[in-house]
Amino acid sequence: QASGSVPPASSHVVTFTLTAYKLGPLQIPINIRVLGHNQVQQIMLTANSIGPIVTVEPALLDWGNAKCLEPVTRLVRVTNSSVIDASVKAFMKTKGSLWVVSPKALQLRPYESKSIELTLTIDEATKMTDLMHVVVDEGEDRQVTCKAKGVSTPMTCKESLSVIDFGTQYTTQTITREFFIENRGRKPRKLQWIAEALVDGKTKKSEVQEEPIFSVSPDTWTLDAKHGFRY
Repeated sequence: QASGSVPPASSHVVTFTLTAYKLGPLQIPINIRVLGHNQVQQIMLTANSIGPIVTVEPALLDWGNAKCLEPVTRLVRVTNSSVIDASVKAFMKTKGSLWVVSPKALQLRPYESKSIELTLTIDEATKMTDLMHVVVDEGEDRQVTCKAKGVSTPMTCKESLSVIDFGTQYTTQTITREFFIENRGRKPRKLQWIAEALVDGKTKKSEVQEEPIFSVSPDTWTLDAKHGFRY
């Protein structure tokens, strides 16, 4: 209601509704004209226009000890704590990060919450850290610190090497089996094969110089990072 009357010795409340179309501080002059007065009274309407308010929990994700090459997933909760829709994008700071973000884009309704999956596949027995950036369209960006410590080894083979069964074979014949070993770590690693004998269910290094029944060729090899070798 842009005009009206006020009864004698009374007051009237005028309600202003503001719809902002840009971010930042706003100043809008409001003119009030009273019939019978030549002077126009002016008041200043001020406001600060902001975008959606998005929160993330937790701000720190610690995977603790993570076994090399085994994927482990954690969740980050993203909440739109405002009365307008929010568009969110998430990505890792480091290019080619060990952490994988899914999904990378979210559309949140007012007061809606969704989860982002962070999957880590660590490739070295050492401490790792990274940052996940959460970019809010026309809002304040957030970030999540990710850290973990790799344990075990990044050496892998598709076939199990705990037992290599040659089956039943004729004597005096040479039987060969091949297997492919990969070093998926970030530094070279030396492989050395040592012949051992099975005594009373326990392995024991051979103390007698004799022709071994089983052998690996080559028995010593250095695998560069991100490389494999077929034995």
